[in-house]
Formats: sequence, C-alpha cells, structure tokens
Amino acid sequence: MEKSIGIVICNYNKKEYIVNCIQSVLSSSISGFDIYVVDNASTDDSVSCIQKEFGNKISLIVNNENLGGSGGF
Repeated sequence: MEKSIGIVICNYNKKEYIVNCIQSVLSSSISGFDIYVVDNASTDDSVSCIQKEFGNKISLIVNNENLGGSGGF
C-alpha cells in the first residue's frame, strides 16, 4: 500500500514531549502515513530514546547542529 501522508516532527531537547507525540500519532485511527522525526542536535538523550522506543516505525534524521524549526522542517 502506497503511503500518502508524511508527518514531519522537529525536536530539540524535548524527549518526553516527542515520545508522547509519536505515540499519539501511531495510535491514531488514521493509517497510510510515514513519520519523520528531525532531531536538532539534542543533548537530552532524545535520539537514543526515540530509537529504543520506536525503532523502524519511524525515520529519524539527526542533525549535527540545531538548525531551528525552519532548518528542521
């Protein structure tokens, strides 16, 4: 099935918020989407937490520096 929706979520040092956000999207009644999380060089262990919790359910892009919201999107 071809996915017609791409969901992009930017993160910077908001580990608890990003985990809750991803869980909410994954538990929604909508299907046929891909989730892309862009991490802007978080220092709060967000990246490893996201990888551990969601593995291959999402695509994780990790920036080497904080590019801000516009740079992340």
